[in-house]
This record gives sequence, C-alpha cells and structure tokens, in this order.
Amino acid sequence: MKLLIFLIGFILGGASGIMTMCLVQINRDTEEQLRREEVKKNENQC
Repeated sequence: MKLLIFLIGFILGGASGIMTMCLVQINRDTEEQLRREEVKKNENQC
C-alpha cells in the first residue's frame, strides 16, 4: 500500500514539475518575442 501511494505521488509530482517547466519556458519565449517586436516598432518610428 505504501509503495502504491509513493508511486502515485512520484508520477503526479513528476508530471506537475514537467508541466510547470513547460509553462515557464513558453512564458519566457513569449516575453522575448514581445521585446523583439517592441524594438522593431521603435526602430520604424525613428
């Protein structure tokens, strides 16, 4: 029984960790893209 609880926790913990890392990576890529677009917009205005 303890092994089953451990395995379920291990799987859920791993899945939530991977999901969190993916969401952070997506957010970082989006911010970088927004910065590039802002720089292009500012260059066109000058």
